[in-house]
Amino acid sequence: MKPWVKLFNKYDLYTKVDKKPNVVELKKYYSKIIDKYFPNIINW
Repeated sequence: MKPWVKLFNKYDLYTKVDKKPNVVELKKYYSKIIDKYFPNIINW
């Protein structure tokens, strides 16, 4: 089974990079999306 896992691993969708993500860039990107779909105040 291990050969199959190794074969599939090439097509895995998760990132396999040692470089850490740029938090500032990610925050800018996701903040826009969150602002678009969620109002400033959410009534629970």
